[in-house]
Amino acid sequence: MASVQDGYRLHYHNSMLSFWVVLMLHLLHTLLHLIQSVLVPFCLVMAWVFSLLLTWSLVAATKNGIAQARKLHQIPCAHCQFFTRDYRLKCTVHPTTALSEAAIGCLDYQPETSLYYAGSQAERLS
Repeated sequence: MASVQDGYRLHYHNSMLSFWVVLMLHLLHTLLHLIQSVLVPFCLVMAWVFSLLLTWSLVAATKNGIAQARKLHQIPCAHCQFFTRDYRLKCTVHPTTALSEAAIGCLDYQPETSLYYAGSQAERLS
């Protein structure tokens, strides 16, 4: 008789366990449908936000690059008579600041004379 009673308890326990599993699966299914109805529009909005931020950062990086290039094109060293065009001694007056942003507005800048400029132009072409 003990084995029949144990079997009954086991069957009762299994049926209660399967009831809870079915209940949890049903709740999970309902919860997923609720989340999905919110998650799809949320992901759509987040994708657009990501795209806009990416575009904005690319535009900002391009603007910064153009501004930096314009600033570097203001360096007058290449047309100065003290510029040697030698990497070991770039400028005879200010060797440490030659070809850098510190050279913008150099007080010792002297434009190349036409005779020297013509000679240096010929050197650059050859």
